[in-house]
Amino acid sequence: MCKKILFLLMIGMLLGSTTINAHKATERYIPIGYSIDKSQRHTYMGTVTSYDASDKVLTVSGPAGKQEVRLDADTKIWLDRSSIKKATLDGQDSDLKVNRRVEVKYVDPNKKMKAEWIKIEIIK
Repeated sequence: MCKKILFLLMIGMLLGSTTINAHKATERYIPIGYSIDKSQRHTYMGTVTSYDASDKVLTVSGPAGKQEVRLDADTKIWLDRSSIKKATLDGQDSDLKVNRRVEVKYVDPNKKMKAEWIKIEIIK
């Protein structure tokens, strides 16, 4: 009986982690504004106000005002070209141009200091 419970717990943990990893693997293909986080607690959408490449600090202006977020070597940047019916591409920090619409996912939604990923909307 104990072995069955342990086995079922292990299966549940495996399936749960697979779902999370599957979402992380497919996040790049989800258009701006359609991420699972509808509460905007983990993500922030707005327009690039500035990007300081030397300090790697992005300023985004959105519904809650201006937000500053840091990028690091682990921050993923994607070019969301879904509005022009093209595939998403990997981007780089030089793609963070003023007035481009972006969605930023925070590593820690409580601190809102570091970006896990950034999607940049490409409209032409």
